[in-house]
Amino acid sequence: MQVGFELYQKQTLKLSLTPELQQSINILQYSTHELIDFLNRQAYENPVLEISFKEPLASLSIHTKINSQIRGSSSKSKGFNGDNDYNPINNHSVSTETLERHLLEQ
Repeated sequence: MQVGFELYQKQTLKLSLTPELQQSINILQYSTHELIDFLNRQAYENPVLEISFKEPLASLSIHTKINSQIRGSSSKSKGFNGDNDYNPINNHSVSTETLERHLLEQ
């Protein structure tokens, strides 16, 4: 009878969703208004948090309304080939951030 010790290694790969990852996935699924509501609730519950938006909320809702009007009015905007499909060129940001503006803000 042989008595002995053996030493071996075993490599395994395990994927687990941490609570932080689950929260991140949930936050990424929010619409603009749901995200604003979530942030306001978190700021209300935690007095240390301060929320500041680069754009005023009024202009944010205006951009949302404009984007929804552009998406909803497919009969007014023609696609590249003349079809009534969604045209991504019409869905561009009103205020574009330039490299100069970004560097000046820093």
